[in-house]
Amino acid sequence: MGLTKKQLETLQIIAEYWRMNGYGPSIADIRDKLGLSKNSGRVVLFRIKSLEKSFFISRGKGVARSIKLTAKGRGQLNVIDHTGSIDASSTNISQNSPMIFSKNINIYKAKEDSEKNLQ
Repeated sequence: MGLTKKQLETLQIIAEYWRMNGYGPSIADIRDKLGLSKNSGRVVLFRIKSLEKSFFISRGKGVARSIKLTAKGRGQLNVIDHTGSIDASSTNISQNSPMIFSKNINIYKAKEDSEKNLQ
């Protein structure tokens, strides 16, 4: 199942927030990044529930800032997780591609952008 443009945008915001802060965003954080009004919390919640139902994210029920990318979500964005591993089955990188990884650095990149860079 592919993501809609709005779902992908929301997933990218979650990934970027994790990269910058080391923990998950709140509904309000996502709403603000999307440029929505303060009355649009339900819109964000709908997107989050949709991503969760499709297994792109997970979150703890009743736990603040617990939204995180799943392996499927990281694969959609070609994200290297906090352990430094990457789901190679979801990438378009050949074995001969030079790759340099630094221990404690998370890289978040949308598939669209990475495909452009590989060409």
